[in-house]
Amino acid sequence: YLLVSTLTVISLFMVVFGSAGYWAFGDNTLAPITLNMASHWSATFVKCALCLGLYLTYPIMMFPIWSICENSHPVFQESARYRILLRAAVVVTSCMVAYGVPNFGKFLSLVGSSICTLLGFVFPMYFHLYVLGDELPLWQKGLDGFLLVGGLLFGVMGTWQSLIAMIQGELEGEV
Repeated sequence: YLLVSTLTVISLFMVVFGSAGYWAFGDNTLAPITLNMASHWSATFVKCALCLGLYLTYPIMMFPIWSICENSHPVFQESARYRILLRAAVVVTSCMVAYGVPNFGKFLSLVGSSICTLLGFVFPMYFHLYVLGDELPLWQKGLDGFLLVGGLLFGVMGTWQSLIAMIQGELEGEV
């Protein structure tokens, strides 16, 4: 019960925040949304808090990658120096990708609409139906099917729009 209520509150908060940002700025909404904020100490505080959150969550997000890489070769398990070099190389590589990809926001939009939609909507519903399909009540099968089809439709639409935005930006000379 606690998990469901927490996820519901967080989802509602995100929907309200995203909708308010779009209602406030319309088609002129910039990505990230913090670029739309006025030059004020509160906007600077929000931007610094977001940067701090990103800085503090980066190791958590990278932990599975480091674990896989470190377990791939015995030299990383034997020497702390090689583990540190590997982790530093992964950090530098991810920074280079983030800095080197032009229109990184459009690239993130493509990743979010394609891969994150699959991971968030399509795969969980598919596996839930595949594993527990015979035991589920009809309403739960219907909800899973609705979310699966909706995730596929919105994923395809978002991926298409992201690709079009990237192509148009490239044709218009955006960097």
